[in-house]
Amino acid sequence: MQFPAIQVILENVALESKVHLIDLKIRSGVQWTGLMEVLAEREECHIELLTITAVGVTGKQKIEETGRRLASVAKALNLPFQFKAVIVADMEDVKGQLFDIEGDEAVVVYAPLILRTMIRGQVAWKI
Repeated sequence: MQFPAIQVILENVALESKVHLIDLKIRSGVQWTGLMEVLAEREECHIELLTITAVGVTGKQKIEETGRRLASVAKALNLPFQFKAVIVADMEDVKGQLFDIEGDEAVVVYAPLILRTMIRGQVAWKI
């Protein structure tokens, strides 16, 4: 499931120089290393900045460790990168205002397994 998702992301940000990826359940973040490699090797539209914001309800320390690992990968790839962690009490507390989104960033929200648990009728939030 992760590889097709990464392919779709890459296709949709092909012409973007700033990408802000919001991961609503990052876990180890290992799937993003492949995305980072492809972005770092792009020749047509170089990446000025990749931002990954990880959202979680628990495990702040683990999320921060994931951020350090991803930052290390980005450094090795010479990819401009920043990592942010957003901890909420409940996923229903996720609001667009929690994310520092710049006007010139392409925003991607990745939530392959948890969106179905968030839907209780109509749940919508705007970034």
